[in-house]
Amino acid sequence: MKLLTKELQRRFDKTKPYDGDASFDAPVLAKFFGGASYTFIVTSAEKDGDDYILYGYATLGYGYEYGPVRLSELENMKFPPFGTYTERDRYLPKGCKVKDLISESDLM
Repeated sequence: MKLLTKELQRRFDKTKPYDGDASFDAPVLAKFFGGASYTFIVTSAEKDGDDYILYGYATLGYGYEYGPVRLSELENMKFPPFGTYTERDRYLPKGCKVKDLISESDLM
């Protein structure tokens, strides 16, 4: 699956380099997932050459943490045992905020 669509690239380019918005009212730009429990919720993005540094909330199923990840890292992740890759949530509602997806009790 192609993670970066033209629409998503426009959304990423509209955000200021590292808005630093770790609040639950932050708009969600994208949501990626893979394996049994990996999820990354993007709240801001920063262009870095041909890549993007994405900031947001990540979990491996044990609670969410706020931090960065490179889009290229997400594209290259492979999840055993079936060898699946990261996917983009194509059904994320427009105008979705972090608080619509996770609560403070979900934080580590």
